[in-house]
Amino acid sequence: MMRAICLSIILLFFITASGVCGQETPTERREGRSDPRLKGRMEDGARLMKSKRWEEAVRLFEELARQYPDEGEIPFRLGVSYMGLGQVQKSEEALKQALRLNPRHTAALLQLAGLYEEMQRLREALDIYEGIIQSDPTGEAVQVSLLKKNLIQGILLARSGDFDGALRLFKAASDVDPTDPSAHYNIGRVYLRKNDQAKAEEAFRKVVELNPQHQDAYLQLGSIYEQQQRIEDALHAFVAAVQINPNTLGARSIQDKIPLFRGIILAKQGKIQEALLSFQQALSVTEKPAPIYYNIGRIYLGMGDLPNAEAALVRTLQVDPRHQGALLNLGIIYERQGKLDEALKAYDGAQAIQSDNQDGINAAVSAQTVRGKIAVQAEKLDEARDAFKKAAELQPNNPANYFNLALLYLRRNELSEAEKAFDQVIALNPSEGDAYLPLADILEKSGREQEAIETYERLIALGQGSLTTRAQVRLHVLKGVLFGKQNRFAEARSEFAEAVRLDPENKVGYFNLGMAYLKMKDPYAAVDVFKKAMELDPKDKSIRLRLAGLYDELGRPYEALDLYQGILEEGGDEGALLDEVRERVNLLFGTISVAYQVTFDSNITLSRKPFSDLKSEVITQYQHFFLTGTGWRSGLRLTPSITIFHHSQVSIFSGQLGAFVDWRGYQSGLSLGYNLHVGFFEGSLSDRSQELTLDTFSPAGLATTFTGSLRLRYSDSVVNNIYDGIQPSLSAGLAIDRVLEGRLTLSGAVYSNFNTHSIGDDYAYVGFSPSVLFDRPLIQGINLNLSYGYSMQRYLNPDSDFHKRRVNQGHVVSAGITVGLERGIQLYLRGVWQANQSNLGGTPPELAQVLTSDKTGSLSNYTKWLGTFGVRLLF
Repeated sequence: MMRAICLSIILLFFITASGVCGQETPTERREGRSDPRLKGRMEDGARLMKSKRWEEAVRLFEELARQYPDEGEIPFRLGVSYMGLGQVQKSEEALKQALRLNPRHTAALLQLAGLYEEMQRLREALDIYEGIIQSDPTGEAVQVSLLKKNLIQGILLARSGDFDGALRLFKAASDVDPTDPSAHYNIGRVYLRKNDQAKAEEAFRKVVELNPQHQDAYLQLGSIYEQQQRIEDALHAFVAAVQINPNTLGARSIQDKIPLFRGIILAKQGKIQEALLSFQQALSVTEKPAPIYYNIGRIYLGMGDLPNAEAALVRTLQVDPRHQGALLNLGIIYERQGKLDEALKAYDGAQAIQSDNQDGINAAVSAQTVRGKIAVQAEKLDEARDAFKKAAELQPNNPANYFNLALLYLRRNELSEAEKAFDQVIALNPSEGDAYLPLADILEKSGREQEAIETYERLIALGQGSLTTRAQVRLHVLKGVLFGKQNRFAEARSEFAEAVRLDPENKVGYFNLGMAYLKMKDPYAAVDVFKKAMELDPKDKSIRLRLAGLYDELGRPYEALDLYQGILEEGGDEGALLDEVRERVNLLFGTISVAYQVTFDSNITLSRKPFSDLKSEVITQYQHFFLTGTGWRSGLRLTPSITIFHHSQVSIFSGQLGAFVDWRGYQSGLSLGYNLHVGFFEGSLSDRSQELTLDTFSPAGLATTFTGSLRLRYSDSVVNNIYDGIQPSLSAGLAIDRVLEGRLTLSGAVYSNFNTHSIGDDYAYVGFSPSVLFDRPLIQGINLNLSYGYSMQRYLNPDSDFHKRRVNQGHVVSAGITVGLERGIQLYLRGVWQANQSNLGGTPPELAQVLTSDKTGSLSNYTKWLGTFGVRLLF
């Protein structure tokens, strides 16, 4: 268990050295004479041995042995010199020769015993030590022999498994010579075998105290500290071992650990780049790189750099497929990345390597946690509950296990079980701030407001930054609600005001503050607060309904109408709420009764040109172009429009200003344009859009005209950015004359709406719309107009209420007559039947056009009739 030869050589060297410094050798004493020449040569050999010039010493003593074959001191020193060269067999022969010449040569006996220890021939060494003790009980070698005897007997007992007996003998050896480190070293080795690292550490520390150059003791200490994760202590021990002698096998075996441990310490200090450089240094000198790659992975994991962490841990497993820590941390990475199946595989692999150590237990717990998460995703909540419970059984002192259980119980609406689980989280870790808020919420829902207040106050006392602020906000809201129940509205208002001061984005605080103002008979302040709440969440129907009611009460029906109409357009499954909204809308306004439209085109003068009633609106426009010749031209186009609601004197005005550049030949043309559209509701700007256009027409036969149009429009609703978006469209048509004495127009369009605000994701869609129009003169100046249109819209994002993508299909059938009067005046009367089909629920619009001309249409299934009478003036 130890290499005793080193101690023996040092010890015996001084014994033999004393024999060459002017003292007589045993042979000289025996023969009573001395050879001066031999004495001088022996002194030369002693100097060579002292300076460890072993080869020269061997040559000298070999020569002397031939000259003086009966001189016992010569083979003894020759044996020691052979030992210095590592020539064990020759050393043994020489020492035996010395003993044949002088059987009582104590130094030779001790040296030979030490040689046998080196060769692990412990029984033979023990016999020699016992012989010395018996032959010379009072000699100076007795103490050494007793020490060695106890050490060897202890080693033999330790090898047989009798550790307690070994310890008694090693302690006896220590009593013989308390200053000798060998006994303490072996005591430390035995305690390691007994898995008592504390006593082993104590023994090895005693060794280096007695002998600061004892390399093996430092190596043992470093190994103990490494296992205990005392990295700084391990680093100091290994550095000390290497400084003693870097060329020994033990020193070479741990040289890669020095930069590795330095890297770990630097990483803990936050010196990441220096740590990575230290790990790279370790990689350059190691034959076992797995721990280094593992620590590199841990660094990247701590930095949140999951790809590099994953790469390093995968490299670890390539080198060492059974590296438990790498599998465990790889599972953590996969779990964070949402790769739950891969995480589960990694955790199970880590547990399979060793299940009873800390990493194995952590892996088992993590595996159960991931199984629970997978079950939750599959809506298998019973399986998830069992998995989370198993994790808590495996690691009952880990609050995270109970936190997962608590969240699951909340999902199952088992509030009492969730409360118990959150209580357990807080009991295990009172500083776990995330558990307090949901626990307080449960207490509020259970009507235990005072306990909820105490829970919030406990969280506030922890002082955990944003959690503290959230707790303060919710505490003020709860106190405000309680004051409201007691009709103490001024105090309630103060609490709500403090809540929104702490969190200006808190919608609930603003809503309750608005309600407090209403209770205090201050509707104007309430309006401002509800508007702020609506800005925070434009989709919240309860806020918009409350604000619309306030507008109605304050005599501002136009603002009320917009909010009501927005709620109806969004639809949903709140039947009673939507019925209430419809009733309020019907009380405000009726249907459209009169429309006026005036168009001005700087390149058209109808007072001098005939007007064709048979053209569709687009074809009619081009017909006027045909009559003015070929070539390039440009101009402006202005189209104002006004719509009036007959149950009130409310009006909507919209206007479009267009600039165009076009080229036309005799029967074909191309037009580029820009249109600016604005809409006003009772004098206030409500919406606006900008549009780029490209139009073309060309003959497609003797009686057929082809038209094409490309539009790119950006719509900006001043009222609510839920309707903002980019709306490209592409359309084409064929107008065929001489069909049943009229004109048949076949057209189609593809179009889309891409919202520019995430709040409008429900209204992003792509669609296509084919249509058929037929125009025919009935009598002079009166034309029949018939049309059918079909449309399909596929919405791009899942509906926020139904969590599915909506598909709408629409049908529109229109029939009417147009009466052409003098100087471009037209009267028109139309009846329109509209039908809409949707795979999801919704609500039909009560009005064809309210506040903004570009609002998204209804999303529901519905059928309705509309009647329109209008006047159009072209000049």
